[in-house]
This record gives sequence, C-alpha cells and structure tokens, in this order.
Amino acid sequence: MAPHATHIGVSFIVGFILGWAFRVFVKTMAMIAALATALFFGLSYFNVMNIDLSKAEKQYDSGKTWLVDQAGRLKDAVKTHLPSSGATFLGLFVGFRRKS
Repeated sequence: MAPHATHIGVSFIVGFILGWAFRVFVKTMAMIAALATALFFGLSYFNVMNIDLSKAEKQYDSGKTWLVDQAGRLKDAVKTHLPSSGATFLGLFVGFRRKS
C-alpha cells in the first residue's frame, strides 16, 4: 500500500507546483494580451493601422479542430491513470487557487 500512496502523494505535489506556475503564467499572459489588444484597437481607432482578421478566423477554425481532437485524447489518457490523475488534478486545483 505504501508505494501506491507515495505515488499519489508525489502526483499531488507535482500537480500543486504545476497549478501554481500555471496561475502565474495565465496572469502574466492575460496582462500582455490586454495591453496588445488595447494597442491594436488604439492604432485602429486613430487610423494608423487597419487590422484584417479574415486570416485569423481561418487559423482559429483549424486550431479549434486540433484542440477538440487533443482534448479527446487527454480524456482517454486521464481515464487510464485515474487514481494518480485525480491526485494530480487536485494538486493543480489547489496550486492554482493558492495566492502568491
């Protein structure tokens, strides 16, 4: 029983660290994305630069298809490793919720 419990504990710790790092990453990227969006809208508003989003829409559609496929594969992988994955996702959740 001890090796199995150790594996679950290590999974929780790794998940916690990944969740905390992901939270820091998401906060940073959200701020950078907001600043870039504001800059582009400001330049467009003052007629300095015109933004054409038709190519971005095509990329979004192909990216969405890839993401749905990868999410299905992730679901299958999680189901096969459920006890360890449960502890990892619990650690991710706790780490993501942790205030730094």
